[in-house]
Amino acid sequence: TANYIKWVEFHATCEALAAAYDLDVATCKEKIHLNWIELLAYAGAKHGGKFDRNSVREIETVAEKLRDGETTMDQLTKDMEYYEYYLEAYSAVLSGMVGEFSLEEDGKWKRYYGLKAFSRLPLSGYRPYAARRRKHASGFRKTQNLPAPLLYRYPSAKTPPHPDRNRRPYQTR
Repeated sequence: TANYIKWVEFHATCEALAAAYDLDVATCKEKIHLNWIELLAYAGAKHGGKFDRNSVREIETVAEKLRDGETTMDQLTKDMEYYEYYLEAYSAVLSGMVGEFSLEEDGKWKRYYGLKAFSRLPLSGYRPYAARRRKHASGFRKTQNLPAPLLYRYPSAKTPPHPDRNRRPYQTR
């Protein structure tokens, strides 16, 4: 049988994502580059995938140790039973979202390092919990599936629920 992850729950908080991302971007040109997925996997493995208010402090503490050269991620995680699992799972969710990219400015291409992924939703007019409905010939309205934004930068925001495809359609009469 194949040994692959069939299901994973990703519960990293916005604060933990932002802290790990900021550390990754801040160290992109340094001798010791911190990978945001590795930082999140470390915190996830240490606390069973649960992120709380102390997760940011945990990420910053381990990042400081890594930047100072006191230890390496391999040394920190050698006795962590589930680190490899969380690294694989979080890589499946987040890999490719942060890295180098080029933008054309004033006719010249400039290289940058940062968030490459984006949400195709417009910045204005999006209401995460409001369902858009489309009227059918039967007189019922069906809720359309809306893509969720990739990363919220607001501390109190939560991922909007995904519309249930098995939900009964709304009646308009």
